[in-house]
Amino acid sequence: MKSLLHYIDTQEEHHRKYNFQDELRALLKKYGIEHDERYMWD
Repeated sequence: MKSLLHYIDTQEEHHRKYNFQDELRALLKKYGIEHDERYMWD
């Protein structure tokens, strides 16, 4: 629960450094999920 509260408290600062696309790429890589970016973005 403490880590969740920390995430919420620092979310605005975090998103100034990483945009949605970078965040998603990192999560996909972290969990070994194969993807093709040609079909991910408009």
